[in-house]
Amino acid sequence: MEEFGGEGETTVVPLAFVGVDGHSHVRTLRPRPPTISSGSLSHRRPPVGNVPRVTVVLAAESSGWIGDLTGWLTDVSGAWWFLIVITVIALLDSVVPIVPSETTVIIGGVAAGLGEQNLLLVIAAGAIGAFIGDNLAYVIGARLTGWIERRAERRPQLRDRLDRATVMIRDRGGLLLVTARFIPGGRTALTVSCGVTRQPRRWFAGWVVVAVTIWATYSAVLGSIFGKTFSDNHTLAFLIAFGTALAINVLIEVVRHLRRRSAGSDTAATD
Repeated sequence: MEEFGGEGETTVVPLAFVGVDGHSHVRTLRPRPPTISSGSLSHRRPPVGNVPRVTVVLAAESSGWIGDLTGWLTDVSGAWWFLIVITVIALLDSVVPIVPSETTVIIGGVAAGLGEQNLLLVIAAGAIGAFIGDNLAYVIGARLTGWIERRAERRPQLRDRLDRATVMIRDRGGLLLVTARFIPGGRTALTVSCGVTRQPRRWFAGWVVVAVTIWATYSAVLGSIFGKTFSDNHTLAFLIAFGTALAINVLIEVVRHLRRRSAGSDTAATD
C-alpha cells in the first residue's frame, strides 16, 4: 500500500515481512528528486524542504542468516521433504547450537494446523533428529574423556568439577536432560558432559527418548494450535517451553523431597 502526499507531506510505504528477532524498524528516507530536463524549464532541483519524505516501515524485520533461513523454512513448510529438513536441523542443533530447531518444528506444526503436514510425522521427524544429535554429542564427549582426564590430573579444580558433575548427573541426570532439551546450548553442554563422565549409555538413551519426545510434541502442538503467533516469535515460544519444563522439574523435585522426608520419618519411627 502506498500513499503519496503533496508538497511537504509525508509519504508512508509500509513493508511488512516476518522475522525472528521480534523488532520493528522504521526508516525515513528522503529520495532524490528527479532533474527537470525540459528546455524551457529550470534545470535546478526543487528545494530540499519541498521534497516529500518517504517513511519505510519494516514490521518485524529479520536480521542475518537466521532470518533468511526462517523465511525459507516458512516458504517450503508445505513440501513433503520438509520433514527431512526438520530431522536434519534438529540433529545439527543438538551438536552445533546455532541452528533454530525449535522454530523449525514450530513451523512444521503451523503447516500441520493448515493441513499441509501430518502433525504426528512432524513430531516424529523432530524427535528422531534430536535423538540422533544428542547421541552424537554423547559420543563426542566420550571421545574427549581421555584428554579431559589428563588435564584433570594436573588441575585439582578441574578434577573437583568433574567429580561434582558426575554425582549431579547420576543423581538428577534424567530430569536435567528433559529440562536442558528446552535450552539451546544447554542441552549440548549436558549431553556432551554425559559422554565425558561416562554415564551408562542405555540410561542416557532412555532419558533422551523421553526428553526429545516431550520437546518435539510440545513444539509441534504449539505451532499447530497457536499458529503464526509462535512461528513469528520463537523467543516467546522458548520462554513458555522453558517455563513449562522448569515447572515440571520443580514439581518432580518437590515430590522427591516429600518422599524422602516421609521415608526418613518412617525410619525414625521404626527406630
